[in-house]
Amino acid sequence: SFESWFDIAGISQNAEDLIAKEREQNILHMLHQILTPFLLRRLKSDVALEVPPKREVVVYAPLTKKQETFYTAIVNRTIVQMLGKEKVHDL
Repeated sequence: SFESWFDIAGISQNAEDLIAKEREQNILHMLHQILTPFLLRRLKSDVALEVPPKREVVVYAPLTKKQETFYTAIVNRTIVQMLGKEKVHDL
């Protein structure tokens, strides 16, 4: 029959897919336009080579009495009991 020669349902589905793909491309293009001013792109050749190597300094500081109490309670696995006592004390 004549209708079997032309699959109208397939054509309309292809058109819908094409429109959806075009919308997606349009949204992606708009997103690129919006975000472009906020993107920083550098090449290795743009980075200054005369930057000195990073220097790290480790500074040790003693724990305060309260920090030491919490640390010891965590290590000894008694933190839950200690926190429970503090809640009762606070009331």
